[in-house]
Amino acid sequence: PPRMEAIIRTGAEFPGVLAYIRSHKLLIGGFMASFALMSLAHYACLSWLSAYYMRRFQRTVPQTGLIAILILPCGGIIGSILGGLTGDRIKRRGTRGGRLNVALWSNILLLPALFGWLLSDWMPLSIFFGWMFMALAVAGLTAGPLALNELLPNELRGRMAAIYMLIIGL
Repeated sequence: PPRMEAIIRTGAEFPGVLAYIRSHKLLIGGFMASFALMSLAHYACLSWLSAYYMRRFQRTVPQTGLIAILILPCGGIIGSILGGLTGDRIKRRGTRGGRLNVALWSNILLLPALFGWLLSDWMPLSIFFGWMFMALAVAGLTAGPLALNELLPNELRGRMAAIYMLIIGL
C-alpha cells in the first residue's frame, strides 16, 4: 500500500530509528534514562511492600497480600486514568512542556507520598500514602509514551514507544 511506502521512505525502519537516536542523543538518552530511573525507583519501593507491612505493623503474609491489593491495582488504575486526563488537559491548554509536565509534577509529589507511606505510624494512613505513591508513580510512567509522541516525528512514534516500554520494563 502507498502508506507503507511513505513510511519506508521516511526512515521509520530500524536503521532510520537508530540514526534518529544517534542524531538526538541528549534528548532521547536523557528522556529514556530519566524514565528508566523512575521505573527502577518505583519497582524498588514496591518490592519491599510486603516486608514493610510485616515488620512495621506485624501483619501476616495473607494480610499484606490484601494491603497490596488495595495499593497496587487500585492506585495503578486511578493513576493511569488521572495521568492521562491531566496530560490531555495540559496539552489542550497549550502549556509549554505538554504531557511531560505530568511526569515532572507526579514525581515531585511522589516524594511526600513516599515519606508519608514509610514514616506513618498509623496503618490506614500508611496504606493511603502507599496508594497515593502508586497512583503518582503510574501517572508519571504512563506519561512517558505520550510525552515521547510530542517529541518525535510521526513516523518514529510507534517504534520509539516500543523502545521506551522495553527500557522501562528492564
